[in-house]
Amino acid sequence: MSTPITNASIQSSIPQTPGREGNRSTGSAASLQISGWHQLPQDQVGFSQETALPNEGISQAKLNALQDSFGLGDSFENDSQEAEPHEEEATVAVFDDFRNADKKGQMTHGELVEGHLQAQAGLNDEDIQRYQTDLGADFKPFEEALAGGEKDALERFIETSYTNSLDSTTDALEEVLSDDDSKIRTVNQSQSQARGRLARDIWQRADSNEPFRKDLAESLGLDPTVNDKELGQALTSKINETVAGSEKIADSKQRYDEISEKAAQAGLTHVVTSGNLGDFAKQWEKLGVKVDDDFYDSALINENTIVAAALDGSAPPRSAGFNSPKAGADLAAPGVDIDVTAQDGDWTTASGTSLAAPAVSAVAARLAAKNPDLTPSEIEAILTRTADPAQGPTSDIGQGVFDPDEALTTRNLTTS
Repeated sequence: MSTPITNASIQSSIPQTPGREGNRSTGSAASLQISGWHQLPQDQVGFSQETALPNEGISQAKLNALQDSFGLGDSFENDSQEAEPHEEEATVAVFDDFRNADKKGQMTHGELVEGHLQAQAGLNDEDIQRYQTDLGADFKPFEEALAGGEKDALERFIETSYTNSLDSTTDALEEVLSDDDSKIRTVNQSQSQARGRLARDIWQRADSNEPFRKDLAESLGLDPTVNDKELGQALTSKINETVAGSEKIADSKQRYDEISEKAAQAGLTHVVTSGNLGDFAKQWEKLGVKVDDDFYDSALINENTIVAAALDGSAPPRSAGFNSPKAGADLAAPGVDIDVTAQDGDWTTASGTSLAAPAVSAVAARLAAKNPDLTPSEIEAILTRTADPAQGPTSDIGQGVFDPDEALTTRNLTTS
């Protein structure tokens, strides 16, 4: 049995990027929780943000800019593109939100994820290619349509959220595959979309805004004074029915799965997150709302993805409380109170499955570099079979704590 893995031991066992690590000694600090794909500022789009207020360091102006960059904005143009000039030598792709990246005073979710990946894998800027993937749908038009009495407003919002998530990722994968000279072998996508996420985002708005709650209840055919349990159950049923019955979602999912299979055959290892819906799941359970076992599964999960959950900083490590339950995780990596390099030399202490995925992607990328003959399925097998058990249900953290040192040993680098 290997020595128990902790946040510190995993971070110290992987080469650090000197420049970024040096910045941390003089940078400022804040604390925030990074979601599976977006931070959603309450004052911008009506969602309850998953961000803790800073305890010191980063200015309020910078924090506001950071939070704004995680919001959904006015619209989604559902066409992924390289979010920076083409890096000919890139071996790792980061699918994420890079809008407003590299602007003074702006820090995006994608930049924070990329910074953690660089630190974990010892990568330079030229080793990583950014791809803009916009997941979800704009909340404001949905809220306005609901207030206007449009009967299909909720169904359209659910459908658009799912298709945007799937189509944006598919387009990014296609773009990687279309480059015959691409050296990319690993894709990190610290994003997710799930029925449970839609329920959470809609519920948080309803819980904080009485007019919206009234409109939501009426759109579901309920009395505006309905209790929370009945409203939550009706919302859950509507989301389930829409996702299961939508031809558009089915078409998007089929297209994504087909491209995902082509990507795997081309040697791309695709790492995604299990999501941060654990707290909401507990709230739903307390209300008595019944959900299917796969209610919190990300739409991006299939047999060609490696799904990363988060661990806390205890010894031995345990499943982070915010992990989405029964969400198909394959293994887990540190995701609580992680130092993340930000722009302008600042750094933050952040938590979330978004930080667990880059740790896994870093080792996957190093495995591919050490033995280019390894297939994505072989890389996944190495990562999962060398994982150490952790405290928590396997349905939440898979095979347990990924062990970078064990995974990278010589005997694990053969295809036999």
